[in-house]
Amino acid sequence: MAPLIALSVLAALLLAQRSSDHNQRKLVRFGVTAVLIVVIASAVTMAEVALRAFRYASGLVLITNLVLVAWALALRGGRLWVSNVETIPSVEESNPLTVLERAPI
Repeated sequence: MAPLIALSVLAALLLAQRSSDHNQRKLVRFGVTAVLIVVIASAVTMAEVALRAFRYASGLVLITNLVLVAWALALRGGRLWVSNVETIPSVEESNPLTVLERAPI
């Protein structure tokens, strides 16, 4: 992280030098340089923090998805797909009188 911030400070110094070459006032040059260093170094630092947070968040989402898929797989008895083969009822099974005759009393 430190090398990127050092590079951003050098870039800010170069930008300040190029932009304030025509201005002879030392206070204005100092102010421009200070503002550029703060803005560029802050932007680089925030980008690094956002990238690190994105990596942590993506890892957390991956682990959460793995746990949820494993849990769903366990609920389904270790099978991802369940066959939906339905038996076609015979003529005797579809007749309500036959079903009632077989029922225990």
